[in-house]
Amino acid sequence: MENHIFNGKIVELEDGEEAVSYRLKCNDDFYDIGYKVMQNQEESCLLPCYRLKYNGKIKLVYFTNNYSKLSEKLNDLEEDKIGELLANVFEAIIQIEGIGFLDMGCIDGRLDHIYVENNTNTIKMIYLPVNLSSRTKSFSLFENEIRASLVRRIENEGDSASVLAQDIVSCLTDGTVSVRQIISVLRRTGNSDSSDNEQKAWYLKSLEDNREIKVSREQFILGKSKERAHGIISGNTAISRVHCEIILDGDQAYVTDLGSSNGTFVNGRRIQQGVHEEITEGSKLRLANMDFIILRR
Repeated sequence: MENHIFNGKIVELEDGEEAVSYRLKCNDDFYDIGYKVMQNQEESCLLPCYRLKYNGKIKLVYFTNNYSKLSEKLNDLEEDKIGELLANVFEAIIQIEGIGFLDMGCIDGRLDHIYVENNTNTIKMIYLPVNLSSRTKSFSLFENEIRASLVRRIENEGDSASVLAQDIVSCLTDGTVSVRQIISVLRRTGNSDSSDNEQKAWYLKSLEDNREIKVSREQFILGKSKERAHGIISGNTAISRVHCEIILDGDQAYVTDLGSSNGTFVNGRRIQQGVHEEITEGSKLRLANMDFIILRR
């Protein structure tokens, strides 16, 4: 049985339980740039895409044998772990929005087509490299659609009676709450230790000389400029005057590269300029050629 989606331009095929596949009705609708961008995002939250031919038409295949559907995972997960999982969903949306050249309207946002890695609860989403210029979708619109889908799922499954579920629904339906605030609230939901964690300060510890830099404000710039940086790193010509910024948002922390010459890296991966990349306790942060580990205490 075929399921026609995206205004009939794409046909969803049934390939069994180990893969999800789609066929383009017209090969001219294939978005080559989007496909190439995907191939360079191996560590991202995008499920790898394989382009094949099916009766002369382009077929897009996504292998899902190591993953569970989000809709099913929500049924199996203990209640106090649901907030953490949903926070991962919104972090994945932020990550996709920061990649560039990808239209949020080309993501299959159905909850049974969003996948969860079984061991880590990492979110993987399906991006269809298809030219749908007449159906572009903004980040905020896509995010709101995911919010609404999750609320419907919680209410339709009859899980909304608990205090925890009510807190989650209240957070998701509040239009004044930003997506980053949603992530912060969801991570605290059901976590009895959150009040203790919020009191901990963030530190960068150098792996070269054990020097520590305390993140003393919500927007903390690192660099060698004595006039503009809050955490001054001197004596290293590879560090830019204004290199990167640590951003604190509730119990979450992010790093953003500010256009440095030699790059900012999180756990070995260079991050894009201007994109918020989450860091946690134990994350390895490299500024040019200097390595730090993130601590909290």
